[in-house]
Amino acid sequence: MDHPIMLEVELRGSTTHLVFGEGVARSYSRMLEKYAVQDPPDIIPVGSSSVDRIAREAARPTGHRKHKRILYVTTSYLLNTWYISFVRREFDENLWQVQRDILRVFAEHPENEYIIKLHPGHSSRKPIADYLEDIGLTNVRLIVKEERIEDLYDWADNILLDLISTSILQVCTTEKPIHVYSGLYQYDREVIRLLAKRASVYEEKDEFIEGVKQAVQGHETTVVDPGNKEFLECFGTHLSDGRAAQRASEVVRDVLLRK
Repeated sequence: MDHPIMLEVELRGSTTHLVFGEGVARSYSRMLEKYAVQDPPDIIPVGSSSVDRIAREAARPTGHRKHKRILYVTTSYLLNTWYISFVRREFDENLWQVQRDILRVFAEHPENEYIIKLHPGHSSRKPIADYLEDIGLTNVRLIVKEERIEDLYDWADNILLDLISTSILQVCTTEKPIHVYSGLYQYDREVIRLLAKRASVYEEKDEFIEGVKQAVQGHETTVVDPGNKEFLECFGTHLSDGRAAQRASEVVRDVLLRK
């Protein structure tokens, strides 16, 4: 999927552009060619130093627990995916329907513990907070900025996401079961193909909610490899050798020396 605005946001005026992995490099290179950008920058994958750090501290699967702990990482209603300074006026009904259906599943299993990690800009916590009060569900914590996603890995038995973004790179460093809904946005098929080797990916909302039910009940029916690193390396850690920061500094040094 093309994101032409990124040519202006990230690539305008640069001669060298460092990215996380080969998948990102290919995507940018396709856009540069498609839109006939003159004097395009060199796109060089080096990996993410922050994901490297998270990977070193990654949580392993938790032991058997009678009651489940579910972490749900959700996104913003504003549809402001690229953090440009404007606010969309319409309400994101599609996302709210997904969130509401998940909350209903949570309500069916009050014996479990739940954390919903909201988008950092979702300080109002509405309408989720109001809906939780309406249905009387008290064992759900809403977190905005109080804790980072990586702070919650050890706590969780299962991780749910409704957006494929930076958060998915972070959670893929763990070996925890991951359930991802990909139906809110359009993604390249290669992204879905690689991610599906590591996580349970659902393109239809009803299938995602059924996967959530299975996770909440402790029944993992989808067979994936929790140790698979193909998606993580393609879009996050590059070589998974923990040397992203060193590679980036070496590229910058070489660029400066060439000048």
